[in-house]
Amino acid sequence: FQWRRFQFFDKEVVREEGSTQLHPELQKLEVTCCSSGRGQVVFGDKIGQVTLMDRNFKLQTFQAYEDCVTHLQQLKQSNVL
Repeated sequence: FQWRRFQFFDKEVVREEGSTQLHPELQKLEVTCCSSGRGQVVFGDKIGQVTLMDRNFKLQTFQAYEDCVTHLQQLKQSNVL
């Protein structure tokens, strides 16, 4: 009996569009939780901010709490986060 290894995703470093540098906004995030759905990945961080990243790696950030974001859930059938 031998375990098989499946590769579902290609590893790719996210870079800023038109540049060889790593995406600066993603580098500075101190991610504490994340969720995904509806075409985006959502990150919560240590300083209470929530960052949404779409399929084109465009970021939107807002201050959700005064302290650390510990839980996130992106609902599949609605725009509720």
